[in-house]
Amino acid sequence: MANIILVTHWTGGDVIPFIKLGYHLKNEGHEVTLFTHCEYELQAKEKKLDFVALDNPELYKQMNEELYQLADPINKREECIEFQLKYHGKERLLAEYEKIVPYCNKPETIILARHRSSVSGLLVAEKLKLPYASVVLAPNYFSHMDLHDKIFGQELIKEINKVRMQLDLPQIKSWKNWLYSPKSMWGIWPEWFASKTEDWPQGVSTIGFFEQEIDENELFDPTIERLLETTEPIVLISGGSSEMVSPRFYEVAVKACEQAGFRGILVTKYERLVPKDLPSPILWVKQIHLVSLMRRVNIIIHHGGMGTLNEAISAGIPQIIMPHLTDGPDNAERLVKLGIAKSFAKARWDSDLIAEAIVTSLQPEVIEKCRYYQEQNEEIYKQRRWVKLINEIKPYEGIIQEPLEKVQLVKKKEVLQEDNRREQLLAIIKRKRKE
Repeated sequence: MANIILVTHWTGGDVIPFIKLGYHLKNEGHEVTLFTHCEYELQAKEKKLDFVALDNPELYKQMNEELYQLADPINKREECIEFQLKYHGKERLLAEYEKIVPYCNKPETIILARHRSSVSGLLVAEKLKLPYASVVLAPNYFSHMDLHDKIFGQELIKEINKVRMQLDLPQIKSWKNWLYSPKSMWGIWPEWFASKTEDWPQGVSTIGFFEQEIDENELFDPTIERLLETTEPIVLISGGSSEMVSPRFYEVAVKACEQAGFRGILVTKYERLVPKDLPSPILWVKQIHLVSLMRRVNIIIHHGGMGTLNEAISAGIPQIIMPHLTDGPDNAERLVKLGIAKSFAKARWDSDLIAEAIVTSLQPEVIEKCRYYQEQNEEIYKQRRWVKLINEIKPYEGIIQEPLEKVQLVKKKEVLQEDNRREQLLAIIKRKRKE
């Protein structure tokens, strides 16, 4: 069995999938160590994973409070770059590298790291020539790669190359090409959610969403149980695990529930995001097992995160999505096409519109589609694709250099094509934000 190293960063949406992956790999008999923020130590150890914190409570709190700097990389580029350099610059990369290396001296060591943010894992794999796979948490990571390369790629190359020089690794010229250089990349979604397009790199395997752990007999707080026992439809409201979501998300969602005449359960651990004078039909809960709760509500309003939408598909319930950050808009658009969600961009956060959507989403034809994709999800779970793929991961070889003559011939053409793609993507994103 293998010695598997998992590396990931940022919010629950970025870490929980790795805990689930680690849990499944552990059950296959592999030894699994998770490297991430100290906040997730208890959750990892509950799943019997070995754990190494990449920070401390003070640093984690600081990072969490500054995640807002990533919210608008187009209009607030300097904020975004400041965050990237602070939390993924030379000093942090070296510190993480030095923590990971001692755990890689066992036979059959394999590294799986979050695509884009967790490059310390990629550096270790390259230096030690270990099998490596990038884990891609959402399909828009590919479609937005050119844009992110343009926004902060050059700044990150400088930091990465400082580390590479210290590790006696060759310098890289392209952030995007380096991130796309691993031969193995795992997309954590099924083909029916997103199939391969021309902007995907080679070597991508979609392994499907991760199976949910559900306790059919789980009981909640008595107040929640009394609400769940009513015959009225219940709306679950969740804006994700971070503070990045706009406070208006909860204000509009709560008002929409009121106007639709439905009861609701609002879940967030951040009191400042909870609307003042919360109406009595809506309960606020700081933390709860969302997977089990979804099985007992009728519909969910959420931010469009991959983890939440997977849990909702697994529960077979309709989704109202109010996306305005990261991969949310793209995820929402995909679910709308499947007929199991309605999406409202920030410019359309209107309680009247969303109240109407809540009511129409509970029509039998929508419920039938939700049940269909619930079954599709369960079929993917049964395949357990990671069992086969973990044994196919090859040692990381680094970027294969093209012959100089070929580089000179194609360089100008590639630059022009790249600039065109970036400008087109930027125009699309700006247009969607206005819709």
